[in-house]
Amino acid sequence: MVALRCLDAVAPAAGEVVVVAGAPGGVGSFAVQLAAARGATVVASGPAGDTGYLTDLGATDVVAPGGDFAETVRKLHPDGIDALIDLVNGGDAFAELVDLVKPGGRVVSVHRAAEPAALKERGIGGANVMSNPDRALLDELGRLAAAGTLRVPIAATRPLAEAAEALADAKGRHTRGKTVLVMP
Repeated sequence: MVALRCLDAVAPAAGEVVVVAGAPGGVGSFAVQLAAARGATVVASGPAGDTGYLTDLGATDVVAPGGDFAETVRKLHPDGIDALIDLVNGGDAFAELVDLVKPGGRVVSVHRAAEPAALKERGIGGANVMSNPDRALLDELGRLAAAGTLRVPIAATRPLAEAAEALADAKGRHTRGKTVLVMP
């Protein structure tokens, strides 16, 4: 639902360039697919080892996060990007990515890093997205999955008794996709 809310907030049109920061993770893997399904050119931030995984999900380009990420994106898209979905950054790292967005572009953060009033002064739309349960969004995700437009990448399956450990693992390291808890 968070990925769908992010996509709705930046509303990419076909052909627009969307950067997804934090692309390999559970939310990012959905954001990449949803943006690509809308016809956007997706630039995914992810380690080199995730290139095949992310391009399979629909990313056009995969750029390793870190020091030269913004410069690499500038070289790929010298006129700027249309939208930023940032699932991992705050502070200076978020501000550096916002600088990639051209006037008229849109930005969304899941870490409350977007300041809509300040972004508006720069000619950029901005929003912060939260995870709130919503039946209509869940129904839409179900329709997309049933149609084959959206896949659920499963990183691991764990017994329900290991739920606490699975949550700690997800918070403490790089993950691809979702972890499924199996009921006994």
